[in-house]
Amino acid sequence: MKKSLKATILTLILAALMLTAYGCKITPLKKDAATAPAGGETDPPTQRPIVVPTENPNYTDVAMIVGGVEITVAEYNYYYRSILDNFLSNTYGMGADMTQNLKGQISMWLGEDITVDEYLHGETVNQIKIIVSLCAEAARAGIELDEADKSVTLQTMNSIEASAAQQGLSTNDLIASHYGYGCDMDVLIANYERSQLASKYYMHFIDTLTFDDADIEAAYAADADHYDLADFRIFLFDGTVQDPDEDATAEEKTAAAELAMEDAKQRAEAMLAMIGSEADFIEQSNSNNTAAGFDGDVHTLMTGVKPDDLYDAPAVKNYLYEAGRKAGDVSVVKETGVYYVVMFLDRYRDTELYSVAVRHILVNYLTETQDEYGRLQPSEQEVAATLARAQAIYDEWLNGGKTEAAFAKLATENTDDTGSAATGGLYPEVTRNWAVEEFDEWCFDPDRAVGDSGIVETLFGFHIMYMSSLGEPYWVGAIKEEMTYDAADAHIIKLSGDIAFEEIENFDRSFIDNLVEPE
Repeated sequence: MKKSLKATILTLILAALMLTAYGCKITPLKKDAATAPAGGETDPPTQRPIVVPTENPNYTDVAMIVGGVEITVAEYNYYYRSILDNFLSNTYGMGADMTQNLKGQISMWLGEDITVDEYLHGETVNQIKIIVSLCAEAARAGIELDEADKSVTLQTMNSIEASAAQQGLSTNDLIASHYGYGCDMDVLIANYERSQLASKYYMHFIDTLTFDDADIEAAYAADADHYDLADFRIFLFDGTVQDPDEDATAEEKTAAAELAMEDAKQRAEAMLAMIGSEADFIEQSNSNNTAAGFDGDVHTLMTGVKPDDLYDAPAVKNYLYEAGRKAGDVSVVKETGVYYVVMFLDRYRDTELYSVAVRHILVNYLTETQDEYGRLQPSEQEVAATLARAQAIYDEWLNGGKTEAAFAKLATENTDDTGSAATGGLYPEVTRNWAVEEFDEWCFDPDRAVGDSGIVETLFGFHIMYMSSLGEPYWVGAIKEEMTYDAADAHIIKLSGDIAFEEIENFDRSFIDNLVEPE
């Protein structure tokens, strides 16, 4: 399926939100030379975070004007650092060498046509334009931050204050140590809330989008190859060199590889010549693989395969989804290092559920004992006690009329899941793999029906479950999600592209120079 810009645009909107508190726990920039102790030495980066002075008048200067909103140098630095943190996270810390200046640095993740700093600056400008333009739309739509939103801001800022205290720093010094001179609590709050408002408008816009059946069918017809599932049989003939001679010359290795692939091809074609039916395919696979435990009927059959599942077998994917393919078609297909014999069986729409609405009441284990991965390790007695508490709540519901309203009331009164207590334990759009395995399996049991209930154990404790409603078939949900974010992305690109923008020439970007870390 075509990759939506959701992954980039929504990440840009939320990057500052997710990384603000985290950023203030990172070892800060090295101490400015003006504040270094006698002798010119600075504190090693592995020691207690270093105070970075915030007094620098340049950081109140205007860096750019976006839609009439003046963005100061300090604010620019905040967004730049957030983009950098996100870039390093997405590239597993290897996107940039932080011991070198980013301004002239080339990264293998970006190619040779752009420096790391040029990329980050462009993304920073893009993020600022998106956020400011969405905030302007929020104002036009009458959307504001409510008390719940402000409570999130307060919690985030409280965590930063606690982190600063733990490290023996003032809050503003800790913030400046990561986001640069002039970035203090006031700047952080203002831009954190700006990002919150942009995100709130984004979700509001998504909620306004609707698509009728004709839209969905048209989208499916235009891109069915990306939504259909396939059933097929497949048998592999390995074409790699067995026990290669490490001392062989390059020419000898190439010749050996070609010979191995030719042998695999001949064996695959010999099997193909013997196949006239699915039963023949099974028989031939058993003849060609005599290993103990191999069962051609079982081990060659692939069902419900999504196109994306075949990312490492593009030729097989192309064969299966080729126009006009019909049941019983069989062929030899070449992939890197192997030949496959592939028999097409069926192709169809994915009718499994895309999402469900489920209520639950979580009864947590009370233990604090954890394993090395942080998972709770309750004793047998603690498990039994937790189950007994869950069963008592469940029995109260079973004996009280078994209505959804009654379940919601019990959830609000009893659940240990603070995220769903206010909604009566309701999660309205649970998709596959959203929750832990046991929760997920209960929700998407093929026999699940509205009104079903039960108790499920997970690593957190016991969940009393209630199925509120079943969603759409997966193929419908997947198309609607794609169409939704395509429309939202187009809307945002237009807004941010049309907004008035002026970058102040030669504004102070010395913050980037100060990002260089000691080796």
